[in-house]
Amino acid sequence: MSGKKMNQIEVELREVKGRRATLTARQTVAWAKAHPKSALHSRFEWNNTKAGDRYRLWQAQQIIKLVIVGDAEVPRYVSLSIDGKRGDGYRDVEQVIDDRVLCARLVDQAFKEFWAVRNRYANLLEFAGVVKAIDELAERSELKKAA
Repeated sequence: MSGKKMNQIEVELREVKGRRATLTARQTVAWAKAHPKSALHSRFEWNNTKAGDRYRLWQAQQIIKLVIVGDAEVPRYVSLSIDGKRGDGYRDVEQVIDDRVLCARLVDQAFKEFWAVRNRYANLLEFAGVVKAIDELAERSELKKAA
């Protein structure tokens, strides 16, 4: 998506939010539906058949990613970047951990996700310990270079 279109979406989201304290998905969808020529409108699937199918696929992804064991939520399957678009394929987490190459991919992928979270929240004092831990992990490994 072009920078110009992203800027337009940002402007439109501010309009949707208005003076409210929060911006909600429901407000955003309603506004986009009411403004068919908007940049936001173009980002949604308005064909209900396609949208319904995509939602069911998303639901399936959520079910696959998490198996509830007792009171704990334990990841049973993981989606690796080598398996195509995120959420297109899942592998048994135990098999990934037992495979040296796949485990290295999972660790690299996890670090990239940690790094993104670190960068997003680095300015919050409440997360200073988390930021420090990620920085220390990066110092001890080659992972930072890939992030």
